[in-house]
Amino acid sequence: MKTNKGSFGMWTENVKDRYWWVKIQSQLEELMCELSMAEEEEQTDLYLLQLHLNNESDLSFFTKEEQKKIRDLLSALIKDTARHSNLLGEMQERFKKLGEQNVRPAL
Repeated sequence: MKTNKGSFGMWTENVKDRYWWVKIQSQLEELMCELSMAEEEEQTDLYLLQLHLNNESDLSFFTKEEQKKIRDLLSALIKDTARHSNLLGEMQERFKKLGEQNVRPAL
């Protein structure tokens, strides 16, 4: 059995869809901002730790092999953080383009 929504029914569906999209868009933008700030904080913390560890006296109680492992792990963390920041930037750019096109992504 088909129901005829009429123009008002279609209008209300469009308004509901638009409201849904604006609400989701707002929540995602807020989440992206929080993720971006967390990435920046993590990157800053890692660089500060790296600077701190460059002081040889801080690592003097570790063996040379352990010092190398610590530096390698820290370097890997810094690279991963930079990669995550790049991915986050790409996600933000894609999401922004979707918003400009007024397209609701498929779920």
